[in-house]
Amino acid sequence: MFFSLCFSQTKNKENLIDGQINKIDWTSFQVSTNYFVQIALNDSLINKLGYNDSILICKLFNHLSINSKTVTIHVLLTHIFEPQNGSFSCSYNAEGSIINYCYNNLKWRYDLKAKRYVINKNEIRSIRSYWKKVINNNFKIEH
Repeated sequence: MFFSLCFSQTKNKENLIDGQINKIDWTSFQVSTNYFVQIALNDSLINKLGYNDSILICKLFNHLSINSKTVTIHVLLTHIFEPQNGSFSCSYNAEGSIINYCYNNLKWRYDLKAKRYVINKNEIRSIRSYWKKVINNNFKIEH
């Protein structure tokens, strides 16, 4: 009886996490330029996911390679494992048609003409490798 109750609660938690991760995309964060430039996550996303849970961490890591989710998951993992870090910058290219962003060594850009975000696959591989090392110090990753 106890096992089935725990399994049911774990399955419900996994379904909640899956539902929230499925909602993550390029609109899950905002760049604010009031007085200084900063990146902010959607508050409801943070409140619904919670922190420091092995199921959540593994699922976030497993979705890190999806380019529309990479930035938000990177920011979430930074908040969980390295809350003291928060280095964020942005700059425009010479023509003013591209905004280049960098948050804790992850780089991506926004194309103003095409009105879309772009992230290089090498950036995703690099940040995934970084988080694998960090997370392995705290949790066993199933991938």
